[in-house]
Amino acid sequence: MAGIVGEIAFNGKRADLGTVGRMAEALTHVPYGYGTCSWGWVALGHQRRQVAPVARPVPQPFADDRLGLGVVLTGHFHNHDELHIDLAGHYPFGQASAPELVLAAYHRWGEGFVERLRGVFTLALVDAQREKVLLARDAAGTVPLYLARASDVLRFATDAQCLRAADGLAGKEGIVPVPAGSVQVFSPSGRVGARTFTSRLAEGAGA
Repeated sequence: MAGIVGEIAFNGKRADLGTVGRMAEALTHVPYGYGTCSWGWVALGHQRRQVAPVARPVPQPFADDRLGLGVVLTGHFHNHDELHIDLAGHYPFGQASAPELVLAAYHRWGEGFVERLRGVFTLALVDAQREKVLLARDAAGTVPLYLARASDVLRFATDAQCLRAADGLAGKEGIVPVPAGSVQVFSPSGRVGARTFTSRLAEGAGA
Protein backbone atom coordinates (compact mmCIF):
# COMPACT_ATOMS: atom_id res chain seq x y z
CA MET A 1 0.00 0.00 0.00
CA ALA A 2 1.06 3.61 -0.39
CA GLY A 3 0.26 7.07 0.86
CA ILE A 4 0.01 10.39 -0.95
CA VAL A 5 0.45 13.97 0.21
CA GLY A 6 0.57 17.38 -1.40
CA GLU A 7 0.31 21.14 -1.11
CA ILE A 8 -1.47 23.64 -3.38
CA ALA A 9 -0.52 27.32 -3.08
CA PHE A 10 -2.93 30.10 -4.08
CA ASN A 11 -2.68 33.80 -4.94
CA GLY A 12 0.78 33.67 -6.51
CA LYS A 13 2.41 31.75 -3.66
CA ARG A 14 4.74 28.77 -4.11
CA ALA A 15 4.17 25.34 -2.63
CA ASP A 16 6.74 24.32 -0.02
CA LEU A 17 8.46 21.17 -1.26
CA GLY A 18 10.26 20.74 2.07
CA THR A 19 6.93 20.64 3.91
CA VAL A 20 5.59 18.09 1.44
CA GLY A 21 8.69 15.97 2.06
CA ARG A 22 8.10 16.09 5.83
CA MET A 23 4.48 15.09 5.29
CA ALA A 24 5.56 12.13 3.16
CA GLU A 25 8.09 11.05 5.78
CA ALA A 26 5.33 11.09 8.40
CA LEU A 27 3.40 8.42 6.48
CA THR A 28 5.54 5.65 7.92
CA HIS A 29 8.75 5.11 9.85
CA VAL A 30 9.85 2.25 7.55
CA PRO A 31 9.24 3.38 3.97
CA TYR A 32 10.01 1.57 0.78
CA GLY A 33 10.02 4.01 -2.11
CA TYR A 34 9.74 7.77 -1.67
CA GLY A 35 9.38 10.73 -3.98
CA THR A 36 8.33 14.37 -4.33
CA CYS A 37 7.76 16.67 -7.27
CA SER A 38 6.96 20.38 -7.65
CA TRP A 39 5.40 22.57 -10.33
CA GLY A 40 5.95 25.72 -8.28
CA TRP A 41 2.37 26.34 -7.22
CA VAL A 42 1.71 22.69 -6.37
CA ALA A 43 3.90 19.92 -4.93
CA LEU A 44 3.15 16.21 -4.61
CA GLY A 45 4.63 13.48 -2.44
CA HIS A 46 4.32 9.70 -2.43
CA GLN A 47 5.56 6.95 -0.16
CA ARG A 48 5.04 3.23 -0.61
CA ARG A 49 4.69 1.13 2.51
CA GLN A 50 5.58 -2.52 2.14
CA VAL A 51 8.06 -5.07 3.37
CA ALA A 52 9.56 -6.33 0.10
CA PRO A 53 10.41 -4.43 -3.10
CA VAL A 54 8.13 -4.74 -6.10
CA ALA A 55 9.61 -5.90 -9.39
CA ARG A 56 10.05 -2.92 -11.74
CA PRO A 57 8.31 -0.37 -9.49
CA VAL A 58 7.12 2.85 -11.15
CA PRO A 59 8.44 5.89 -9.28
CA GLN A 60 5.86 8.35 -8.03
CA PRO A 61 5.02 11.16 -8.40
CA PHE A 62 4.69 10.16 -12.06
CA ALA A 63 4.90 13.02 -14.57
CA ASP A 64 4.43 13.40 -18.33
CA ASP A 65 6.23 16.61 -19.26
CA ARG A 66 4.96 16.42 -22.83
CA LEU A 67 1.36 16.73 -21.67
CA GLY A 68 2.12 18.79 -18.57
CA LEU A 69 0.46 16.21 -16.31
CA GLY A 70 1.48 14.55 -13.07
CA VAL A 71 -0.11 12.18 -10.55
CA VAL A 72 0.27 10.45 -7.21
CA LEU A 73 -1.90 7.42 -6.66
CA THR A 74 -2.58 4.74 -4.12
CA GLY A 75 -4.80 1.76 -4.84
CA HIS A 76 -5.46 -0.39 -7.89
CA PHE A 77 -7.86 -0.76 -10.81
CA HIS A 78 -9.78 -3.95 -11.48
CA ASN A 79 -10.29 -2.91 -15.11
CA HIS A 80 -6.59 -2.18 -15.67
CA ASP A 81 -6.32 -4.33 -18.80
CA GLU A 82 -9.55 -2.96 -20.27
CA LEU A 83 -8.36 0.61 -19.77
CA HIS A 84 -5.02 -0.18 -21.35
CA ILE A 85 -6.72 -1.58 -24.45
CA ASP A 86 -9.02 1.44 -24.73
CA LEU A 87 -6.18 3.92 -24.34
CA ALA A 88 -3.28 2.20 -26.12
CA GLY A 89 -3.85 4.16 -29.33
CA HIS A 90 -4.07 7.48 -27.50
CA TYR A 91 -1.05 7.43 -25.18
CA PRO A 92 2.60 6.26 -25.53
CA PHE A 93 2.66 3.75 -22.67
CA GLY A 94 5.90 2.56 -21.14
CA GLN A 95 5.06 -0.08 -18.53
CA ALA A 96 1.27 0.43 -18.72
CA SER A 97 1.41 1.22 -15.02
CA ALA A 98 -1.52 2.50 -12.98
CA PRO A 99 -0.12 6.09 -12.90
CA GLU A 100 0.26 6.01 -16.68
CA LEU A 101 -3.34 4.80 -17.03
CA VAL A 102 -4.58 7.71 -14.94
CA LEU A 103 -2.78 10.30 -17.06
CA ALA A 104 -3.85 8.63 -20.30
CA ALA A 105 -7.47 8.46 -19.15
CA TYR A 106 -7.49 12.11 -18.10
CA HIS A 107 -5.84 13.17 -21.35
CA ARG A 108 -8.55 11.41 -23.36
CA TRP A 109 -11.68 11.91 -21.23
CA GLY A 110 -10.99 14.99 -19.09
CA GLU A 111 -12.36 15.32 -15.56
CA GLY A 112 -14.93 12.59 -16.27
CA PHE A 113 -12.15 9.99 -16.48
CA VAL A 114 -12.66 9.04 -12.83
CA GLU A 115 -16.05 7.56 -13.67
CA ARG A 116 -14.29 4.99 -15.86
CA LEU A 117 -12.00 3.72 -13.09
CA ARG A 118 -13.12 0.51 -11.38
CA GLY A 119 -11.26 -0.26 -8.22
CA VAL A 120 -10.12 1.13 -4.89
CA PHE A 121 -8.05 4.30 -5.11
CA THR A 122 -7.25 7.80 -4.00
CA LEU A 123 -5.36 10.10 -6.34
CA ALA A 124 -4.15 13.63 -6.94
CA LEU A 125 -3.65 14.74 -10.54
CA VAL A 126 -1.89 17.93 -11.67
CA ASP A 127 -2.79 19.57 -14.97
CA ALA A 128 0.01 22.13 -15.18
CA GLN A 129 -1.09 23.62 -18.50
CA ARG A 130 -4.59 24.38 -17.20
CA GLU A 131 -3.29 25.14 -13.69
CA LYS A 132 -5.58 22.85 -11.77
CA VAL A 133 -5.38 19.92 -9.37
CA LEU A 134 -7.93 17.12 -9.16
CA LEU A 135 -8.39 15.10 -5.98
CA ALA A 136 -10.50 11.95 -6.25
CA ARG A 137 -11.61 8.94 -4.21
CA ASP A 138 -13.42 5.81 -5.30
CA ALA A 139 -17.13 5.43 -4.55
CA ALA A 140 -16.56 2.98 -1.70
CA GLY A 141 -14.14 5.37 0.02
CA THR A 142 -11.70 2.56 0.73
CA VAL A 143 -8.61 4.80 0.89
CA PRO A 144 -9.03 8.01 2.92
CA LEU A 145 -8.00 11.53 1.92
CA TYR A 146 -7.95 14.57 4.19
CA LEU A 147 -7.68 18.33 3.60
CA ALA A 148 -6.38 21.21 5.71
CA ARG A 149 -6.84 24.76 4.41
CA ALA A 150 -5.26 28.07 5.42
CA SER A 151 -5.54 31.43 3.65
CA ASP A 152 -3.09 30.74 0.81
CA VAL A 153 -2.36 27.01 1.17
CA LEU A 154 -4.29 23.78 0.91
CA ARG A 155 -2.65 20.53 1.97
CA PHE A 156 -3.91 16.99 1.50
CA ALA A 157 -2.86 13.55 2.70
CA THR A 158 -4.13 10.00 3.01
CA ASP A 159 -3.21 10.12 6.71
CA ALA A 160 -4.41 12.99 8.89
CA GLN A 161 -1.24 12.69 11.00
CA CYS A 162 0.75 13.95 8.01
CA LEU A 163 -1.20 17.19 8.05
CA ARG A 164 -0.56 17.62 11.74
CA ALA A 165 3.15 17.04 11.11
CA ALA A 166 3.29 19.90 8.60
CA ASP A 167 4.14 22.89 10.76
CA GLY A 168 1.02 22.28 12.81
CA LEU A 169 -1.29 23.56 10.06
CA ALA A 170 -4.84 22.34 10.60
CA GLY A 171 -6.62 25.11 8.73
CA LYS A 172 -9.36 27.39 10.00
CA GLU A 173 -11.90 24.60 9.60
CA GLY A 174 -9.61 21.87 10.90
CA ILE A 175 -8.83 18.64 9.06
CA VAL A 176 -11.73 17.49 6.91
CA PRO A 177 -12.16 14.33 4.79
CA VAL A 178 -12.72 14.38 1.04
CA PRO A 179 -16.07 12.62 0.48
CA ALA A 180 -16.02 9.16 -1.06
CA GLY A 181 -16.98 9.02 -4.73
CA SER A 182 -16.03 12.63 -5.35
CA VAL A 183 -13.75 14.71 -7.54
CA GLN A 184 -12.60 18.08 -6.21
CA VAL A 185 -10.88 20.59 -8.49
CA PHE A 186 -8.61 23.39 -7.26
CA SER A 187 -6.66 26.09 -9.08
CA PRO A 188 -4.22 28.82 -7.96
CA SER A 189 -6.79 31.50 -8.82
CA GLY A 190 -8.90 30.20 -5.95
CA ARG A 191 -11.53 28.46 -8.05
CA VAL A 192 -12.77 25.28 -6.45
CA GLY A 193 -15.35 22.87 -7.75
CA ALA A 194 -16.61 19.54 -6.52
CA ARG A 195 -18.85 16.81 -7.80
CA THR A 196 -19.69 13.22 -7.01
CA PHE A 197 -19.65 10.24 -9.31
CA THR A 198 -21.02 6.71 -9.27
CA SER A 199 -18.40 4.02 -9.76
CA ARG A 200 -19.20 1.16 -12.12
CA LEU A 201 -17.71 -1.08 -9.42
CA ALA A 202 -20.31 -1.81 -6.75
CA GLU A 203 -19.34 -0.41 -3.38
CA GLY A 204 -17.37 -2.91 -1.36
CA ALA A 205 -16.88 -5.29 -4.27
CA GLY A 206 -13.43 -6.53 -5.16
CA ALA A 207 -11.62 -4.70 -2.36
